[in-house]
Amino acid sequence: MPGFRITNIHSDVPLNNFDNTRCKTDVIEFEDWKINRNTLNKFLDDKVFFEFNDHIVVLEGVIYNACHIRETLGKQSFLDAVEILVRQPTKQFIQSLDGACSGAIIYKKEKRVVVFTSVLGEKSIFFTKYQGKFIIGSQLNYITDIMCHKNIVRIPNEIAISQFLAYGFYLDDSTCIEGVKRLYPGTYLEIKNGNLTVQEYNKIEYSQIYDYPEKRLIQMLQTAFLNAMKKIVNKNAEYGYCNLINISGGADSRMIACAAKKINCPNVLLNCYGESGCDDARISEQIAHILGYPYIFRSTDNADCMMHIDENIQMNNGATIYYGITGGKAMLEMLNQESFGLEITGLLGDIFDGSMVVTYSEGKIDENYTRFRCSKVMEYGKDFIFPKSENGRFKKNENELYWFHARGMLFGMTSYFIRQNFVEVATPFGDSDFLKIYLSIPWNIRVKQKLLRKWFVQEYPFAASLKYANTGTSLKSTLNWWGWYLEKWQVLKRKLTISFLNRPLGMNDIRYWYNSNKQFSEYISSYYLDTINVVEGDIKEKIERLYKSPIISDRLLAVTVLAIYKNYVK
Repeated sequence: MPGFRITNIHSDVPLNNFDNTRCKTDVIEFEDWKINRNTLNKFLDDKVFFEFNDHIVVLEGVIYNACHIRETLGKQSFLDAVEILVRQPTKQFIQSLDGACSGAIIYKKEKRVVVFTSVLGEKSIFFTKYQGKFIIGSQLNYITDIMCHKNIVRIPNEIAISQFLAYGFYLDDSTCIEGVKRLYPGTYLEIKNGNLTVQEYNKIEYSQIYDYPEKRLIQMLQTAFLNAMKKIVNKNAEYGYCNLINISGGADSRMIACAAKKINCPNVLLNCYGESGCDDARISEQIAHILGYPYIFRSTDNADCMMHIDENIQMNNGATIYYGITGGKAMLEMLNQESFGLEITGLLGDIFDGSMVVTYSEGKIDENYTRFRCSKVMEYGKDFIFPKSENGRFKKNENELYWFHARGMLFGMTSYFIRQNFVEVATPFGDSDFLKIYLSIPWNIRVKQKLLRKWFVQEYPFAASLKYANTGTSLKSTLNWWGWYLEKWQVLKRKLTISFLNRPLGMNDIRYWYNSNKQFSEYISSYYLDTINVVEGDIKEKIERLYKSPIISDRLLAVTVLAIYKNYVK
């Protein structure tokens, strides 16, 4: 993710992004500290990079309430407003910014440095300390490039990498390198007198609402969601950008498209990518036709989107499986990027299930939650262990909130790392006000009583009557007694199709691509053979075991970890 780096290690190493031609570069120096930025050339009035009399302020990303802040403080520009705003206590300053943004503040008189990430963590911050000095940056390579230049040894974090081999992402704030951490969503680090501390400014833990009727809860969700959509749409309008909305055959993206229509959102382009003729393509085109929005589809039939391992690992900071975005990058590359500011996705939605956790919400964390395992080859307790530091992070609904934090934010938002090389990205499901209402509704009401499906059916009945790609049934039918049987039949039919017919299932059928596209399977084989020797010892044995698996996703996970070693460790 293009952004900034702040360090007091003397170095002239530049900030290297996937494509520097779309970025704006700047530098500020203060005493021992050097602040560089190499930010995407969009929303630049929001992206403050300025030295005031008493402060140096860096803001990276999009701030929905920038105009409101400026008007409230009676200033002509957001920059002038920030000069006033930054005089507040640190936590209050960060909390006053509503949007997808990270940043840094140097308090000159106090000789204190603060760096914060966004509420959802999609504006990543990585950091490390070496011999009393610090390197902090938006991309992992901003850290490792200096480490390499200064001959600082990069020791692989084998405990974290073993967890990665099971889940396809890290279960805590670890990275692939010992001593290099990722700042948790909703937190900031502070450096003073050579000491680094991390503090929370936003925590996704709220008191539960038990006594509200279902009708009122649905209205609260609808109001908050539409307000979240308006923030994004208004921000695009402020800069004259078109609204690019991702859509598939699922419920979450469908709700976003319907909400855009509800608020009379202008200048909308719906986009979908996947296998030609898949349910996602047919359903998304049908929705676009009903809503009257222009629509574009990009085929991934040749699996070319799967044959850029190193590029994707460099852009996603080695934080997750390399193919998590599949055709998203190719879609963005083919569009006129000057026309689009914020791309809108359905991440964190979970309309169908009501939660990422469908077993239980309270009590101890399910430390081997198989629903989110990317591979079953790694054995829990033998090949990998759960990071005990995560126990106790949340006091309420610990199991749900941990996995929402880990799977939803630490994993889910990593696709934004890649997208942010082309556009800024937002999800209304991640809006702070919406999240507060969503997570305040008891898990049992959301999951067992299917509240979010009822919300969808009530507010967007035509969309709820269309087929849901993953189950083959409509969301509306799942609220009826016979819907359960229909869904089970569709799942059985899907399994039979896998067994007897050689055709793709869904928009991103990696099994089909691997088995039907010789160029792709040979690419994976060559990559594995060319890079297997970048690892050694126990991790090498685990990767070899994973690659021998007959399951294609296991092999792709194996080459992902090899790419992580190749690009960041070696």
